[in-house]
Amino acid sequence: MKLYLPLILLVTSQPLMAASLSILGGTAVQNSVHNDTSTSYGFEYTTNKNIALGYLNLGHPSTKVKGDGIFLSYKGQVKVTKNIIASIESGPFVSANTVINTNQTYSIKYNTALLISVDLSYNVYDTYNVGIRGERLIYQYPTDVDIFLLKVSKSF
Repeated sequence: MKLYLPLILLVTSQPLMAASLSILGGTAVQNSVHNDTSTSYGFEYTTNKNIALGYLNLGHPSTKVKGDGIFLSYKGQVKVTKNIIASIESGPFVSANTVINTNQTYSIKYNTALLISVDLSYNVYDTYNVGIRGERLIYQYPTDVDIFLLKVSKSF
């Protein structure tokens, strides 16, 4: 049953609120040999059709790689209680990473990944929500990135 929950959320979800704008902040963990961590932040705009467009900065891990990217995803939402909303979203993530080479020059490396996100939000007041969010960026090579974020949203 646990495997089917994300699919059920995406298929049965209904738009629960108007469009919203979210500010995100937290930590990114690069799951490579070194398990590098860095500060991560971003924003997300979600339409009333559950389509999300966002920007995510993966920070500056000690591997000297800086990652910035954009994503477009579909968000499935379920109202757990009157004030609590659970959601899952998935879609492509495209990033441009600035890499410092061994000769101290810079180069740009473009990557694509699959973004999978799980979110739990609480309606604090009228159109304001706070929440916690976990994300995973699944790349084509074995260095996936986990991101743990706090979220503040305003619906309009």
